Amino acid sequence: MTEDNSNTNQNNSQNTTTKYNVTFRVTNATNQGLSNVLVTLTDTSDATNTESGTTDNGDVTISVKPGTYSVTATREGYTAPTTIANVTVTDSNVTVSDAIIMTSE
Repeated sequence: MTEDNSNTNQNNSQNTTTKYNVTFRVTNATNQGLSNVLVTLTDTSDATNTESGTTDNGDVTISVKPGTYSVTATREGYTAPTTIANVTVTDSNVTVSDAIIMTSE
């Protein structure tokens, strides 16, 4: 007996969403990279959060599906800007050219 997997394969391909990388740099006021900053992207269409921490150099890359995301950054002892511009991901990786600058409290 031969099993027909055509419907299964079709359903699996429909459930697969391509993700793209969004890359940020988080610095202090003197442009030094900040480690251990939690950067969160919140999908503006469904409020789903995707987050990651920065490296020792203040860099972070987060993989998300296409959409528009609000951005927040948190680290104990530091304050991030109240408004960080939304990021729109369409069909390619995104590098945010302006660093997120956090100030010490």
